[in-house]
Amino acid sequence: MLSSVSNCITLLLIIAKFGLRDSRFPAIPEVASEPNMCLHKNVSGPYCWYILRDNRQVNGGLRLLSNGTGAHTFSSIELSAGLDSEGHPNGIGVWANRDVSYESLLIGNIKLKITLHIPLYCKGGSAFKDGWELYFPASVTSLVTVPYVGDVTAKNESVSAHAVVYKNNRKTSSLVLRGRTAAHTSYLESMAELTVMISSEDLITWHYEANVSIDVAGKKDGYNVHYVHPGLLIFLGSLRGKS
Repeated sequence: MLSSVSNCITLLLIIAKFGLRDSRFPAIPEVASEPNMCLHKNVSGPYCWYILRDNRQVNGGLRLLSNGTGAHTFSSIELSAGLDSEGHPNGIGVWANRDVSYESLLIGNIKLKITLHIPLYCKGGSAFKDGWELYFPASVTSLVTVPYVGDVTAKNESVSAHAVVYKNNRKTSSLVLRGRTAAHTSYLESMAELTVMISSEDLITWHYEANVSIDVAGKKDGYNVHYVHPGLLIFLGSLRGKS
């Protein structure tokens, strides 16, 4: 099991140090990243995926990059699997922090802005029969704007993300953050859900996915609108490291 050294340091979890350009300087080797070297420079696009590995741990991480005009904020989420001397999992840790916003222009000029906030989290987890797990907090805020009808804002401050590392590679180690918001006004009601996932079957190839679902309905002065999308893809892909 991972043991704490201080409030935000564990033996098997790497801590981020941010420079003037918010670059990530990992203390263990970076074995893969997409886009290339994205931890060490400013990149455009909705993501930076990476894998860090040494003989004590392997970390699959991502940086979620805001896509709004002039927005430079991002959230970082990193799942760490501790390794024993033979390279088998022996613990779990998560490092996560900061804010990110995604904006989408949908059919009918409906606008969606969804914001994820993760307070600094840097801890190990607890053991259970098949491995190790932990939960960490986050909040999600959504703003939906419908032309001629209005806008509605919703916030969920009780999001709980779950991470698990299994003792063997027959089960998929993963981190899943899913935050749903819901609200209504006199003219509008909306539901939006942000999902972010990191997973690996073998701690070599890592998979990354983020999407947003939305259901919005409104009625004003004879104008009716109802829009549903079960999964607006932000990103989806894989990255291969080394054993």
